[in-house]
Amino acid sequence: MVKETVIREAVHGDVRLTALQTEVLDTAEVQRLRGIKQLGAAYLVYPGCTHTRFEHSLGTLATVRQIIDSLRQKGYAVGREDEELIGVAALLHDVAHIPFGHTLEDELHIFPRHDKMERLRPFLEEGEVGALLRREGLTREITALLCGREGWRSEVVAGSIDADLLDYLRRDARCAGITQDYDDRIYSYFCLAEGHLAVDLAKDGTDRPAARSEIIHLLRMRGFLMERVYLHHAKVAAGAMVGKAVELALERGAKAGDICWRCDAGLLAWLADSSPEGAELAGGVLRRRLYKRAYGLSGLYLSSGERQALVEQFVFPPPKRRATESAIARLAGVPPHRVIIGFTGHSPMREVDMPAYTGRGLHPLGHPPVPGREDKVPADIRSIIEQHESMWRLWVFTSPEALPAVGRAAESILGIPGDYRRPL
Repeated sequence: MVKETVIREAVHGDVRLTALQTEVLDTAEVQRLRGIKQLGAAYLVYPGCTHTRFEHSLGTLATVRQIIDSLRQKGYAVGREDEELIGVAALLHDVAHIPFGHTLEDELHIFPRHDKMERLRPFLEEGEVGALLRREGLTREITALLCGREGWRSEVVAGSIDADLLDYLRRDARCAGITQDYDDRIYSYFCLAEGHLAVDLAKDGTDRPAARSEIIHLLRMRGFLMERVYLHHAKVAAGAMVGKAVELALERGAKAGDICWRCDAGLLAWLADSSPEGAELAGGVLRRRLYKRAYGLSGLYLSSGERQALVEQFVFPPPKRRATESAIARLAGVPPHRVIIGFTGHSPMREVDMPAYTGRGLHPLGHPPVPGREDKVPADIRSIIEQHESMWRLWVFTSPEALPAVGRAAESILGIPGDYRRPL
């Protein structure tokens, strides 16, 4: 009989798991996450960033407990069954994550996101996790929780400001050696409002500036990590090389299942054996022989319309990106696999939609009801959104010996001078 367990974890200390949560943790699907790094290729820039999706899943369970404890201290009746189910969802929220997932899903759009139903279903309905959830009669409930259909119970794990965010910001900063953190008092601001998880930034109908500043600090911390870690050009280059190798393998008949069920090391080894081009690309990542920046555009110097036009013409959907890469390669006279576009467009900041109680009542954090100025975004939120948008980058990577030719070809094909200057 499985018993409750306690696991010592680097960020949160001792994490207690119920018997059911222990069984979930021990499934093959969750154990697979030990082989998937949380930040993909970031370890090639920050050597400490070797932490995994498994550690993050355990940490998300710990932060779920902190949120629920805070809600109970405020008088909300959160039952043990809800706590159990949300904890199981925390352990499973990344179960469908693939190696280098953010690159292959969010940046290159080769695969649908790991939190979409089409990706989650096989992991929740088949294998050891599927058998366990069926035995407990929880398949439908856990699926609904992870797909955002259960109000506040979903939002604790998969909302705007949630347990997932609170764990990965602290964990990523520590592993990267970056001295950024948030105050644990932030947990005391969580509340429930109209069936949703919210933050209470007011007292007796009056704004609490200290509470708001802590939330704003959290959003700025995320932006700082994006700029310094998540979107570092060498990380993007390594991820783009993996992505190109995956695309070449798919063109040669590989199936999504050949990739989605692997771990990082298994995928790189498989790609390195898949073809000579795969050996160059995946082997380059394994040995840190990365392609370099031949061309770059920054969102700082482009209007939103210009950015959108470039993306629609040259980057998305993926066949357009591949056609652009091929055109640059032909003009530069280099093999097609040695020209790779790396794109880091800003995604919507869902955190600004977090329900918040302020002196103006309950409303989305970034959209307070101001009579006559319904579209007015508060200055502190606006500055964060602008910082987020300025991280837009379009890179063209290639092998070191091809840099001058590819740089010239990229400028010709894209029709706009790059603002990245290669060191002489």
